[in-house]
Amino acid sequence: MIRYGGASTWPPTANHNHDDWPVALRGYKLIYFELASLLPRSTPSLDDGANRMAICKFRELFRDLLRQHLDADAAYDLIKKAENEKGTISREINDVLYSCMAWCSHAYRWGVFPIVKVAQEGEIIDLPPEVVKPWEYLQEYFGSTSQSGNVMSSPLLNFDDGGQHVFKANYGLSEKIVSSEEELARIFRDVEESALLIYQDMIRALVAFDTGRKAACIDHLNRIQIHLRSALSVYYDRLHDQKVARSVWVSHVQGFLGWEAVYQHEQTGEIVKFDGLSGNQILLFRALDAFLGMDTYLSAEDLKRNVSLRQREFCRVLSKHCIRERLDDEGDAAEILDGFDKIVKRLRMSCQFASNFL
Repeated sequence: MIRYGGASTWPPTANHNHDDWPVALRGYKLIYFELASLLPRSTPSLDDGANRMAICKFRELFRDLLRQHLDADAAYDLIKKAENEKGTISREINDVLYSCMAWCSHAYRWGVFPIVKVAQEGEIIDLPPEVVKPWEYLQEYFGSTSQSGNVMSSPLLNFDDGGQHVFKANYGLSEKIVSSEEELARIFRDVEESALLIYQDMIRALVAFDTGRKAACIDHLNRIQIHLRSALSVYYDRLHDQKVARSVWVSHVQGFLGWEAVYQHEQTGEIVKFDGLSGNQILLFRALDAFLGMDTYLSAEDLKRNVSLRQREFCRVLSKHCIRERLDDEGDAAEILDGFDKIVKRLRMSCQFASNFL
């Protein structure tokens, strides 16, 4: 998961240095930045006719810029080569392309931002082929099927080496709006940064238990509880109105990362609705559910659509080797159960806190 899905780091690394991108793919980044300032409005229009026209004009301009700035044949050739020869595109570039294409797709999907009623009418979104082709390659690379972006592509991979937030939906708007958008993305990323130690101790706890080292297992459970306090403090300390303003939460922070559109499979004709980014996709909470032997909130289909294959496999392994489900057959389980109970209590506190905000 870390080696291939994160370019050997966690949180994952994305190379946003424009000069390091393959020349054939640089146009995508240029196009997003050229369009980004045309997307947001401080106040949404209530005129459906005007909004339809604005969305159509934005998408038309998007297609024009793809023709102007992108050598589609060169981009397709590179992607086809990458599909057949591993290593053609580096992991760091795959990661940043995943982020860039997700932001391009969401910009094209909405056309204006904040989201207006006519953009939510359940239409099938026919993305330009110049966007579809690289996205299909990235779907195969990461092992997810949704037409939309997700927690991995949109917040986690949207930071450069210097920690700068790169792609934005609210260019040119008020400081409250811009900072709220960025702060939410940083919260997602910083939670995962804090979670790395938790993942390590989860694996070590399983290994210790399976090798009969109960004291070591208990020690790792206690460490998880301590590290979890640090990870969850990211929410407690920063997910509040002064950092992420409630007044712009739905209109300017959350909305752009949703999708709420249907997709018709070209070969089968099947109609599928994709939802876009959700906090339920965060790896830490899914890993905790698996480690604790709890049911995951997301269905198997939602996981396949929105969560990378390697993350799904990591959680599957945690669930398969769940210690709690095997403790009934063990003679000395009280201390181990106590370690799990402490983790569960801390997790419940965070869920209550998040529900109060959201």
